[in-house]
Amino acid sequence: MSDLYKRIASVKIGNRVFTFPPFSVEFDQTIKIGVPTTTTLKLYNPAPDTIKACEATGAGLAKKYPQVTIDAGYEEEHGTCVIGSVYKYEVKKQGADRVLECSISDQTMNWQNAIINKTWKRTSGSVILKDMLASLGITASVTLGTDKIYTTFTATTFRSAVQKIITDTKSEIFIKPCTAKE
Repeated sequence: MSDLYKRIASVKIGNRVFTFPPFSVEFDQTIKIGVPTTTTLKLYNPAPDTIKACEATGAGLAKKYPQVTIDAGYEEEHGTCVIGSVYKYEVKKQGADRVLECSISDQTMNWQNAIINKTWKRTSGSVILKDMLASLGITASVTLGTDKIYTTFTATTFRSAVQKIITDTKSEIFIKPCTAKE
């Protein structure tokens, strides 16, 4: 059993990292079934470069939104709480502080609609899942109900391939943030 004290958090926006302590960091998530999770992040008294790091680059449909990762919890038990993109931000005055408030859209929608277009021969479902996750930049441990060796398996989209493997192996999908010990 871990000791749940000594809160910690780190926020990565692009290539900038902020840790609590010493930075003041707040975030709030809204989770609803059927829609992407949204997160509101607040950073107190940001530097001008930090505010600029939240701006989208490019124009029109080709805009690239800054990537954000939030890791939080306690010294002995913490993990990734948010992986997403800043789609909107504003700077507000709150008493003597300036507060950068960022709206972050969950990245999982991008993953589930990702195009894989790959075929495996004589490969287990767990190896296929790990390979697909790795191609999306996700490191994960995979445990299936009953692993299955596929003679041939072709994945077009990530979502359809995962659904097929889960059905074939009598498994359920559960995504849990990794802790520092995992």
